[in-house]
Amino acid sequence: MEQTEIVDVRRERKKKITQWAKEEIGAWMPVILAVLIVILLSKTVWLCATIPTKSMYPTLPAPCFVFSSRVAYWNHTPQRGDIVLFYRGNGEKTVYAKRVIGLPGDVVDIVHGQTYINDELLDEPYLAETPDPTVELRFIVPEGNYFMMGDNRNRSSDSRDERLGAVDERLIIGKAVLLVFPGRDSLTDKRDFSRLGSLKMK
Repeated sequence: MEQTEIVDVRRERKKKITQWAKEEIGAWMPVILAVLIVILLSKTVWLCATIPTKSMYPTLPAPCFVFSSRVAYWNHTPQRGDIVLFYRGNGEKTVYAKRVIGLPGDVVDIVHGQTYINDELLDEPYLAETPDPTVELRFIVPEGNYFMMGDNRNRSSDSRDERLGAVDERLIIGKAVLLVFPGRDSLTDKRDFSRLGSLKMK
């Protein structure tokens, strides 16, 4: 084979490889863009978190997957009854899910297990069971902080524990808005898929 023919063969091979690479990149580009968009959204708009404990049972059966809106509090502050995801602080990256009970400036009193906000009894139909009547507490929520408690009140480590206390608003990730996969119900040992969907105050 002459030198010119060898060069032509190499050029043709290089041309085919280049063409193949362009086609492959073109085919994968939508997937790559979709992944990048998902990553961007997860950093700015929403977060899908695993809730491993039963502290929010029965609202959040554990373990379960929950979508949280990062934009929910861009123009609004958390409201009483919201379920929020937050970090504990001290650089810890574990995500916690609790219900907002006390707002900044509120006086939270727990008397015989019942919760009072500014001397008014708080209606809590979402509780898993009757709270422990021996629990007594008074807590004044500092400005810029929120008093959080789990719906599974007797099995929740939350703002009643001085190691956690009130949660700084800067540690709040977003509002839990959607249950996307349920854990097993502790009573039936089955997954209740009928509970999928929007997480509203109950």
